Amino acid sequence: MSISNYEVEFQNAIQRTKDWGLYAPSFNPSERRLFNDKGLRKLNKLLQESLGKMHPKEVSQQCFALNYSMQEQLEALLGADLTYTLGYVEYNQHNVFYTPENELKALLGTPVSMRPINLHAWLTSPSYEIIDLTFGTTYGVVNNDPRCYGLISAQHHSLFTKDFIHHPQVVGDDFLSAIGGVLQVNWG
Repeated sequence: MSISNYEVEFQNAIQRTKDWGLYAPSFNPSERRLFNDKGLRKLNKLLQESLGKMHPKEVSQQCFALNYSMQEQLEALLGADLTYTLGYVEYNQHNVFYTPENELKALLGTPVSMRPINLHAWLTSPSYEIIDLTFGTTYGVVNNDPRCYGLISAQHHSLFTKDFIHHPQVVGDDFLSAIGGVLQVNWG
């Protein structure tokens, strides 16, 4: 079995998190995939119940808080630990939510502020499946494209096309806490 770029980037993100003196959650790789037809139906039902009543603007640009707040429910539903993952997306061959690693590290040494950060969040399963709850809706709101509202990504990283690639840079929520990122939001 060959190791993919995502897997290498993910393992590098774990090491980078530790090297920066932050807590990296344990990650135990597994070949058991979570997203078969039954898993996807269960996921869709949970997300409809949890996020289905939210307006797209409430979802848009809330990747940190939404993925964080849904992580435990998704872990219980899927019967697997999920790793909160921070990084950027390469969408249609353009980097979106991208901040170079040296600039991310520099944020650790600056005073906490409420400034926006150019970074994206998603969840990674032990088999390197990606659950991205917000990119589609954020893209739809920013580009006024209602067809994208409510679109989530939930599949193995190898099934994404070259037009939609996730690049992990840091894992866990310690980085966001250290720079003053908002993880808790009241949804209603």
